Order: sequence, then structure tokens, then C-alpha cells
Amino acid sequence: MRGIEKCRNVVIGLPAVLAVCVLGVSSVAWGDPCEVVDDGTGTVSLPPEGCEYLSPDEVHLIIDGLPAGTTIELAPIHLDFICRKGGGGPHCGTDDGTGTGGEFETFDSNLDLTLTGTGTLATFGRSISIPILCQTATGPRNPGDPVQSFPTEMIALQGAIFGDPDFAQLDFTAGVAFGLPSPGQTTLTRLGPPGSNFQVDSFFDITYTVDFVGAPGGALAGLAGSTTGIIRMEAGAAGSDCVPALDGTLGCEPISCPVTSETCTPRCANYNPTTGAVSVVDCDCRGPNECQVQVGTVGAAGRSLPIGGPCVIPEGPPGTITMPPAGCDYLTADEVHMLLDGLPPNTTIEMDPIHKGLFCEQGPVGGFPGCPPPGICEDTGGPLGGNVDCFTSSLNFNIQGTGDLAGFNRVLSVGNVLCQVATGPRNPGDVVQDFDTEMVALQGALFGDPDFCTLNITGGSLFGLPSSTGHTTLTSTGGGSFNVDSFFDITYQIEFVGCPGSVLDGLSGTTQATVRMATGAQPRCAGDCPPGTTCVETITTNADGTIDICCDCVGDTCTVLGARSCSDHGTAADPTRICLDILPPASQIEPRLAGADSIEIDVSGGTATSASITCVNSGAYGGLITVTQVGGTVTVDMAPPLPDQDACTITLDTGCSVCVRTLAGDIDRNGIVSTGDASIIKPHFGQSATVAGAEFDFDQNDIVSTGDASIVKPRFGHTAPSCP
Repeated sequence: MRGIEKCRNVVIGLPAVLAVCVLGVSSVAWGDPCEVVDDGTGTVSLPPEGCEYLSPDEVHLIIDGLPAGTTIELAPIHLDFICRKGGGGPHCGTDDGTGTGGEFETFDSNLDLTLTGTGTLATFGRSISIPILCQTATGPRNPGDPVQSFPTEMIALQGAIFGDPDFAQLDFTAGVAFGLPSPGQTTLTRLGPPGSNFQVDSFFDITYTVDFVGAPGGALAGLAGSTTGIIRMEAGAAGSDCVPALDGTLGCEPISCPVTSETCTPRCANYNPTTGAVSVVDCDCRGPNECQVQVGTVGAAGRSLPIGGPCVIPEGPPGTITMPPAGCDYLTADEVHMLLDGLPPNTTIEMDPIHKGLFCEQGPVGGFPGCPPPGICEDTGGPLGGNVDCFTSSLNFNIQGTGDLAGFNRVLSVGNVLCQVATGPRNPGDVVQDFDTEMVALQGALFGDPDFCTLNITGGSLFGLPSSTGHTTLTSTGGGSFNVDSFFDITYQIEFVGCPGSVLDGLSGTTQATVRMATGAQPRCAGDCPPGTTCVETITTNADGTIDICCDCVGDTCTVLGARSCSDHGTAADPTRICLDILPPASQIEPRLAGADSIEIDVSGGTATSASITCVNSGAYGGLITVTQVGGTVTVDMAPPLPDQDACTITLDTGCSVCVRTLAGDIDRNGIVSTGDASIIKPHFGQSATVAGAEFDFDQNDIVSTGDASIVKPRFGHTAPSCP
């Protein structure tokens, strides 16, 4: 029994509008296998005796002739097929006379209906069985083949009841013979060796007409009408429709996709920015890592929450809330903290995080400067010109080792994490309040653990790390609360020392990277696409204010002809600006110690307005990206610059992309910083920072000197990663 109801309106080009609902009305499970014996000729006789055609998520409807807002839903099961051929023989079908091997099947059956009224007929409910006379047509097939797939069509379906206490007349008509096209498809799959049974998967998209006249004295007395609609009836479909999960979870029905390596995956999700509610509205069979919308059950911890979970906070200060949003959790969608440094080659420790238990300290935290005074949770000030708040929290990690540490799995909780957050200006009282945020400081440590004798986590500019910027949107629910959609791109540093006798004995290191933590965040697209295509996110705002986010692999609409990495020594109009050629798809190396902060890409076709950046080591780029295009040249400016010793793929919204390898000091671009790079600088000593010398002026004092060479020397041995 399916107890979930979902409705949508489908305009079918006829006077009626068909409301299609998912109803828990059938006592027979949708997709029950339909197995039929070989009739001795290497195929089966149709219709499939003993099987039933059901509608997994649709109902017949009576609309016309009923009061406004009222329907009668008729959930169908088509069963009890009896061949009317006569004369014996293995087949019910007779040759259709086309000479192709197609057949006509004529048979009796029953249409069992569960009737449910709505609107003014909300208390009306009963079951009816209508005797049906049918004729179907089947296309040619090759008896003996292990898989036989052919088109089918409902030529005619007709049935009626008379003298019912509620219906003086109830007629069902369908099929092309009545001007009601009802095409379909059937697939027979041999389940074993020759002579064994066949699995039957069959459906008809039936266009039907229901005519009724209410019986005097019954619930429908005085009512009459004629409704036309479309419904899919299936037998043995084994869940052949890839549709959103009918149990209301954030997923899709677990069907068997035509390609065995694919699964039924969320393609589109609906997001309500007012309440934070998320639902899957469309699914598609796709590969495990193929482009899809991320709505939940993501990350190594296998959570069953939406990304960040809906975060709704009661109004605190008049017209707004107090940050941080107490009671909400910040999670990552598809990223993890990583331990890389100090581990054996090809070995990592992945730490899937949940940042929770945000508790305002109402006073200084950890000695961080700028915290509100005691008794005040959030106060004006901070680097963003809005407010600043300090709080304690906890970081929970689901830990998983790879490589030499495969099988190392732990759950850790780092308590008493000290944080300071700055927020930009907002206007309390506004229905939507949109402002920048920054994690100024984050500090936590684990003590007394059997595996980690030391595990220190820091983040934020207060500790000399790149700014952990973010953004927050508050949307009023209209009921004294706000939905919070918030994220931080946190650049973190993790230091660890393994404990003696543990699996980490003798290991230690320091890893720095960036990860996005979000709460209440709307769904987003992620995943891979076949070569020549890109995972593209389409966002549609609906009339009710909700947002549909759909993800598809779209063919590239532009081609990268060439690219250049430009230093921030000047501007495009400044002769000191230096641009280094990059050849796609595997780029040259950016040699400046400042890192690449501007990429010029020559494209053929398409106009770019935005870009995304993903780096091999540091993950999603969390800084500010500005995209401009003049003619065929797209300029992508970044602040802060791309991280050093990384390979970052810049993907334009037009679909094309280029990878930039960043390795500060690698002047000869051979993938490693060595004495050869220092020797290249030396002949330029004394040269001013012109186009010829700007790339060697690492300290940017407008002259190439021994100071620039000394900057390169400590980096000897640094290598560049490969582009993905």
C-alpha cells in the first residue's frame, strides 16, 4: 500500500485538465514481476495471463459534471485476461495481415477500481469491478530470441456497468478505434535456458474517456459528465519509471535502470527559500558520479539530511536574528577535511565534518580581539562593517583512511571549538536580508585520543590563514522566524602527531586546504560529465516563490583557443602587466610567487558571465570571482589569488574550461622549483619591473634584485600537481 499522495496538473490538449496523483490504493505492489511460461514457440502468448496492469503513480479521474474543486479518483488494476480467439493454438493473437509478424489479441478482462472522492465528495469511497472487452496490437518479434522487444497499442477498450446504486451509467472507452491513441511497448526477457519462462515488462499510455450518470437517491444523484485523460498502465515493470521516491524521502525510487551501472538519481530539486524545505521533483538514470543535484545523503558520513539541513531561527533582535544560528549544523556537501602532509604516498585521512552546537558565549572567547563584552551575544564592529560575534561549538568528524591507512575508520568529536564571525551590514525588518560573512577565527584541539596525540585545527585570518569568507541570506517565514541560508569557505590548517602504538605511530604533518561549510543551503549540482559536456545548473523561480534546481550534462558551447595567466603587478592598461601563455587542456605553470589572480581565456562561441573553480588539493575555490568578456576574450579575476602548488580548473558557465597549474618560483616551468630557476633570475638583477622583468619581481618593489632570488631559494624542491 502506498500512503503518499503527490499531485500535478497536466494539460492534455483537451477540454479537461488531468490531475495526476500518487495514491496508496492498490493491494498489489507496483512492479510485481510478471513471469509467463514459454508457449512452446520460443515466445509467450499475450496478454500475459496471470499478470496485472497497474498504474504506479496515476489514477483515472472523473472531473466533468462535478462541483468545482471536486473529483472522483479511480485507482485501477486491469486483470483476469481471457483470450477470445477460439480454435485453439498456442497464441491468443491472430496475424494482423501486414505480413510483418504483428498480431491482434482480443480478450475479456476486468477493470477493478478503487474510488475516492474529493472536495464535496470527500466522504465518497467504494470499489467497483467493470467487465472489459479489449483488443490490442503487437508489433513483430523474433520467437527464440532471449530478449524480444516490440511496440504495442491498445486498439479498443470498452466496458460499462448499469443499475449500480451510485451510477445509473458508468462507461469506460479507450483505444485508437475510438479516436483515443493508446501506444505502448512490451519487452520479453528469457529467465534461463531455452524453454524457460519469460519476464514480461509492458505498458500502455492509455487515452480514455469516462462517461457517467449518477443514480437517483445515490451520492451522485443529479450529476453527469464525460472526462477524457491519459494514464500509464504497466505490468511487470519492476519499477521501470525513474521517479522521485514515493515515501517522501530525499531520493528516487530504487529501480533497475536500463544500463546496469546506472542508478535512479535526483536530477531536479525544489527549494523553498522561506522555509528551507527541499524535495526531489525529477529523477534520471545516471552513473554513480554523473552530474546530479545534491540534496542529501552526501559525504563520507552518509547523512540523511539536506545539505546543511533546513535552518529556521526565531526572530531575536527585532526584525532579524542573532548570529550564529544556534541549533543549526554546518555541513559540507561533497567535500571533506583532509590530512595529506606527513602520510605515506597515495595515502590520505578524510575527515567528513559537521560543525554544530553553536553557543554564543556573550563575551570574549579564547582571547580573540574584538569580541563583544560580557552580556552581549552580538555587537557592532568587525572587518565587514556589520556585526561581530564570538561563540563556542564542536566539530564532529567521520574519519576514513585511504591507501596504506585503508580500514582506519573513526568518529571524533572536537569540543570547545572557539570561533569568531564577522557579518556585513543588514537591514533588520527586511523580508530578505543578504550580507557577507567571514570566519575570522576558528581554533580547536583534541586531547587524550589513542590515535592522535596532537590534533590542532585552526582557521581564519586571525591565525594568518587566507580569509574564510562566506555569505548569509535570511528570509522571513512570515511567522516570526527566518530561514537561514549560510556558508563559509573555510581555509583551515590541521596539525597532527600520531600516538605511539597506534596506526598513526611515527606519523605527523600539517595540512592546509579549503572546504565549504553550509547550513540551510539550497541544493546544487555536482558530478562529472562525458568528455565534451559540462554539468550545468539551471535555476527556475516558480510563481509560488520556490526554486527548481536542475542538473544536466550539456554539450560545450565554446572552445578554449588559448589562455594566459596575468600577474597583479599592474592592470591591463599598465605596461608592467605580464601575461603568461597557457595551452589547454593541460596548462603551463604559473611561476609568480603571488599566485595566479587573473586568467585571460580566448574562446570560440558563447558568452561567459560566471565561472567556478575547483582545485585538486584545496577543493572548491572560495574567493571572489569576477568574469568579464570582450569579444572572444574572457577575463577571470580572482581574489585572493589561486593557491600555490595546486592545479585549478576554471569552468565557465558556457561549458568550456582550462586548468592552471600554480607553482610559485618555477621560472623554467618544468614542474619543480630548483637552482635552475634561481639562475634564470640572476641576469635580470637591476632590471626595472617592465613587461620583460615583471615576472621576476617577486617582492613587487619594481626592481629585480637578490631579494627576489632569496625568495625562490627556500622553495627548492616544491613540485606542481597534475591537472585532473
